[in-house]
Amino acid sequence: MSKPMRTVLLPLPYDIRSFVREDENGEPTCYLNSRLSYEMNKKSFEHEEEHEKHNDLNRELTVTQLEVERHKK
Repeated sequence: MSKPMRTVLLPLPYDIRSFVREDENGEPTCYLNSRLSYEMNKKSFEHEEEHEKHNDLNRELTVTQLEVERHKK
């Protein structure tokens, strides 16, 4: 079983729900917007988990390209 993704709550701008990136040790970390509701953060976390599951952090695509690819399925 893989270990859970580290999660951090930050007061991000309202138009940024979340993002995922590798920390200094190469581990994925999910950043959620603390200004949003629990329900929205739960959906955002699940969205970011999909990116991590599909190894999107190591792909050479822009965020826009990744999102388009992820949402056409």
